This record gives sequence, C-alpha cells and structure tokens, in this order.
Amino acid sequence: MFTARVFRLVVSVWMVLLVCATATVALFRRPALSTLPESLASRPGFDICALPCWANLIPGETRYGDSSRTISEALPQADLDFFPSLMQVDFKILQDGETTYGAIYEDRGRIGGLRLEANTPVWQLLDLLGEPACVQSNQVLQNSMRVLTLYWMLETSSITGILTVSETGHWRPDQPVSTLFILYDVDPCVTRLTLPWRGFARLWLYQQ
Repeated sequence: MFTARVFRLVVSVWMVLLVCATATVALFRRPALSTLPESLASRPGFDICALPCWANLIPGETRYGDSSRTISEALPQADLDFFPSLMQVDFKILQDGETTYGAIYEDRGRIGGLRLEANTPVWQLLDLLGEPACVQSNQVLQNSMRVLTLYWMLETSSITGILTVSETGHWRPDQPVSTLFILYDVDPCVTRLTLPWRGFARLWLYQQ
C-alpha cells in the first residue's frame, strides 16, 4: 500500500532535489475537478481529464504496466521519453517547444501516485481546490527561503503542492507552486508535522 510513511519518503526525496535546484481533518474533501486555471490547462495532460486524473492516468485505478502506453495515447503530438526503475517511471514530455518532467509511482500493480510540474500560482490552486486541508513548513534553503507544502484532499486521493517562500516575510497568493503530487489513498494530514491552514500568515505560524 502507498502508505503515509512511503508518501513522506517520496516527498522528502523530491524536496532534496528541489533544494539542490534552488541552491545552483477533519479532512476537507471535494469531488473530482474539471475547471482548470490557464496555467494548468496549458500544460500537457491536465486538460484531458478531471483531477485527480491526469493524461487518462487515474491513481488507484490505472494499471502501472499501462502507464506509458496511456500517456502516449493521450498525448499523440508530444515527444515522450520514459525512464523506468524499480517502483517508478520518470518521464519527459516535449510539446510545443516546452519540456515537462514527471514521475509515476507503483502501488501493488496500480498507479499509486503521480509527480507533475505545475508552476501555478497558489491563488489559482485555491480557486480550483479550495483551502488546503493542512500545511507543512519544511527545511530552510539558502538565502532565507523555506519549502512549504500544501495538502488538499479529494474523495479518493490527495493533492500536494510544493513551493519555496521567503522565511523573513509574508508569502503571497501569486507565488508559484512548482510541483504537484497526486496520490491515491494517502492522508498526509495525520502526521504531527502538519498544521491546519491559516491563510497567508507569516511562516512561524506554520512551524511546530
């Protein structure tokens, strides 16, 4: 099972990569979503089906072995490269002159989760998904920047948004969420490291 422990490991590994790049519920549940902001609709795969589906891949339903073929059929105009490993497939999409990276995670023969580039302002995700169920403030990066993780809950999946914000001041609605995780049957808010959503408050309010 794609457990909360495995989820935290996946996100922790990805945040290490994000650090490197930067340096050189009561649960709030909502139905599947179909109205996308332009920043997501213009990126490959998001406009094909309603979240938590992406490029016809549905975490918890789509067979892991069918993932590469499904993306290829959903994005016939794109130039695709797949890089399989033990329990995930990394991929690269070249479409309309832009390159997008992501990953597919395996869970007992099904897709357990997706990692997708987003670069979407926080306010657009709030408009689409509502308030996050919980928030986690993570390690400090260079130049007084901190990784902030927002968690939303859908009916069967969670959506995680990762962004970097200034530790010294307020963070703003127009700051971009760089990466989205879509994960099946994972409740990230059960960990004691998360706190309830408190709006765009100073970051010390999100620190334990």
